[in-house]
Amino acid sequence: MREVQYKYYHIDIRDIWAYERDVFLSDRSVGRSFITSLLKKVQYRIIYNKREALDYKKELNEFTYTQYYNLYMGGNFIKHIEIFYFFYKEKMYTYKNEILADVREDDFEYWFALKLRQYETGLKHIDTFLHYQLRLYFKKDKEKMYDFLVLLLRQYEGMYFTDRLSLTVEEFMEEHLIDQEPLSTVPPKESIQKPLRSSHKQREFQGHHKTLVLEKGLKDSSYYSKHAITFARVNRLLKEAKFIDRKTNEKHFTAIFTTVQIHPSNRIQWIGTIKELQWFVKYLVYDTKKVIHLRNDIWVATLHCFVNKKGEAYTDAQLRGAKGENLDRKFQLEQILTEL
Repeated sequence: MREVQYKYYHIDIRDIWAYERDVFLSDRSVGRSFITSLLKKVQYRIIYNKREALDYKKELNEFTYTQYYNLYMGGNFIKHIEIFYFFYKEKMYTYKNEILADVREDDFEYWFALKLRQYETGLKHIDTFLHYQLRLYFKKDKEKMYDFLVLLLRQYEGMYFTDRLSLTVEEFMEEHLIDQEPLSTVPPKESIQKPLRSSHKQREFQGHHKTLVLEKGLKDSSYYSKHAITFARVNRLLKEAKFIDRKTNEKHFTAIFTTVQIHPSNRIQWIGTIKELQWFVKYLVYDTKKVIHLRNDIWVATLHCFVNKKGEAYTDAQLRGAKGENLDRKFQLEQILTEL
């Protein structure tokens, strides 16, 4: 199987076919229906994209041409995949020529998705790849690309994209396609918490829930009352481990995992490090999927649920960029969260 061309950023149907062809031939027990459909799409693009049929006398000698023709017309599916030529109405075509997908075409997102999934084995190259697409196909229009990627993930996640690839794309969207600014919401007068120091506006919340809603709770509204003891135990363990303030109210703690909007005065006071709060959220959302997928609202939702040990709000920039390597604390935190 050939190596992935991570630095070839074009949405080139020739490149996509070569990759998918090699994947299929390396493990013929999977993907038969997919490769059949893809083969038809590729051949259609070659024939109808003003690609002239080959002059086989220049490309191949007559003997080789006859061999390929007989192999292809013999109806052997694997041979159709293996050879670099195909025949249509007695004319010969090749898969070797560049065919760039056009952003104006209806199936552009399909070819984009197939190119993107090549980076499953080279996640570190995704940022550069997507920056290239932002300049070339989206003309530096961040909003347009953001909307495109949202629909792309929705359409192909679980089909062509693994969770870790989707997560890498979402992190790119969050870091490069959204203008991140600190939160501007100031707690009401009755709140015991200090007002925010910044007057900059935070981007608008785009989802339905501003909390860390548990998947099980979303499906069963009685889940929280049935597991009140569990929530009380997790609350206690987080206090003992000095992740949350020892005065944290059990009802307020449980509330951050429900669909109920949190009053600013009821946000949980996190006394651990910012990195530990980041671990807390990522473990629940990404690692275990106990919390619903918040997409790019993950840190905005976190801001609605937590304040720091001084009672001041975090910024999403702080949460996204948090640093720390105390893996013992990370392990301790995750052990507690397994209870949920």
